Amino acid sequence: KACDGGESGPPIETGSGMSGEGWSQPPTMAEQYGWSVFKALCSILMLGFEGPPMTNTLCNNLASDWCKIEHMITLTCLWIGALFYAFIVSTITTILASLNVSRGRYEEKIMRAQEYMRHRKIPVDLRDKVRDFYAIRYPEGRVLEEDAILDELPRPLKEELLRHAARELIQLVPLLSSSPVHLTHKMAAAIVPVVSFPEEVLCQEGHYGDTMFFIHSGMVQIYSQYIDQVYHTIGDGCYFGDVAIMCHTRRTATCKASMHC
Repeated sequence: KACDGGESGPPIETGSGMSGEGWSQPPTMAEQYGWSVFKALCSILMLGFEGPPMTNTLCNNLASDWCKIEHMITLTCLWIGALFYAFIVSTITTILASLNVSRGRYEEKIMRAQEYMRHRKIPVDLRDKVRDFYAIRYPEGRVLEEDAILDELPRPLKEELLRHAARELIQLVPLLSSSPVHLTHKMAAAIVPVVSFPEEVLCQEGHYGDTMFFIHSGMVQIYSQYIDQVYHTIGDGCYFGDVAIMCHTRRTATCKASMHC
């Protein structure tokens, strides 16, 4: 009676999950598994199952060999595009990461210092002092393995790089800028950057010393045991500690930083 009345039944669904209208005959087991793999690969590419990927408009019969080839070629092209896109993204990410290697070292150094201070339960004021040290020592927020780089270079080239790195200080300090070239080069190669905090004693009167200081930035107060107040204050471009070195004697005054140096 259903046939006589012209009523049609629901559309037939095949084992592959696609509408039966695309098959001229029921698919085989191999075809069902093949289309299942096809759907799984489409799912990885975030393609829906409302219909097959865009192929040749003449490909209406999913059971034909040409339709199978057409769908696999389409899927292969989609995968190549996805892999190429992933390759571009990963390459750009690698380039950006390599540009910030020194920045990453700085952040890692800060994190290790903070973890150590938390473990040792360091007071807050002392933690701030440690953070200030890193901010002054690495003003650009970058940590370069300068010692490791210089150790691999021959001595003449190493000294030339050190002279170039100290060129700003050489121009700032009259003693260095007006000295003979060979002496300036020797002293520039021996300069080591040091960070000092307010009230930090750099030289103690009466002690022996083997270090001379050049002030790049900051202020240093000079005291004497024979005077109750500050004897003198020096700043950028000045130097101290030279008497103990040249005369092989004890320090003749106490030098204390009055600000970050």
